[in-house]
Amino acid sequence: MIDVANELDIPSYLFYSCGAGVLGFLFYLSVWHEQFGREFNPSDGNLNIAAYAHPVSSKVLPTFAFIKEGYDSFRNHGVRYKETKGILINTVEEFESHAVNGLASDPDLPPVYTVGFLLDHEAQNAKGNSKSEDEEIKKWLDQQPPSSVLFLCFGNAGIFEQPQLIEMASALERSGVRFLWSIGPPVDAETSKVEEILPEGFLERTKTRGIVCGWAPQVDILAHKATGAFVSHCGWNSTIESVWHGVPIVTWPLYAEQHINAFQVVRDLEVAVELTLNDRMYDSDHRGIVKAEEIEKVIRFIMDSENSLRKRVKDMGEICRKALTEGGSSFISLGQFVETILDT
Repeated sequence: MIDVANELDIPSYLFYSCGAGVLGFLFYLSVWHEQFGREFNPSDGNLNIAAYAHPVSSKVLPTFAFIKEGYDSFRNHGVRYKETKGILINTVEEFESHAVNGLASDPDLPPVYTVGFLLDHEAQNAKGNSKSEDEEIKKWLDQQPPSSVLFLCFGNAGIFEQPQLIEMASALERSGVRFLWSIGPPVDAETSKVEEILPEGFLERTKTRGIVCGWAPQVDILAHKATGAFVSHCGWNSTIESVWHGVPIVTWPLYAEQHINAFQVVRDLEVAVELTLNDRMYDSDHRGIVKAEEIEKVIRFIMDSENSLRKRVKDMGEICRKALTEGGSSFISLGQFVETILDT
């Protein structure tokens, strides 16, 4: 599309649907390549990437960074993005201030416009739940105390092996917290029936304080006053939906750029607590299942009503909502973009 715009002598602008941090990493690929001329290796250690306030472990880089074809492709993306006249990012300046400032201060990059958070607040039932199933979930949430429910959801491709699901179920049962768990069939199971996948008797023993379902209306659940925390794969949409609604995150990244998103929300942005950044997937000493004891410990911490993290996320959610109102940072940034277009 950039080539077509150039041929027609039309200025091209890019809308980047992920965060400023990951965009900064794409631009960093050229810096890395000039020095090393190769894709990354999990053993490369800590990296100083301008978009991140803390050194980034090579073990949490996006999965494409370790594969030559993916590395070359995304490095080329970064090179081509520099040819645009500007980049609109689905983020809020105050949320990713370090990354945004790093991009804006680099004279070799096009101007950036923070126009987020762009969310589907009227998300419809696109995954096949009946209206009655969604209403049952809402009815159950309405009966729970404020900020008392732990929501677990890992996206469309968030599939675990059965032994991991058993550990998760054990942690939920032992923690005693209320929970709403959106679960897909495990990759190694011969059945998709939840009662045959989870520990025997789990559903019966926890039926008064928990729901296990298939697809769940994530936006509605995060917006509900009963939701107190979110165990997430850290996809960007899930991350900003959670922050928007003031719900603290427990990180459980699985693939793509989720690992570096998890690093960012824990280390740089401090709106999440680490269960796993999933760097263990590259570490032969720690590869494998996250045990129930680890999960239970983090669950108890995140659901503590006195947790200072909870207040920080709620405050950030308010800041992000104000950013879209008149005089807010995203409102102003979008206006600047429009003025630039009109002046072209």
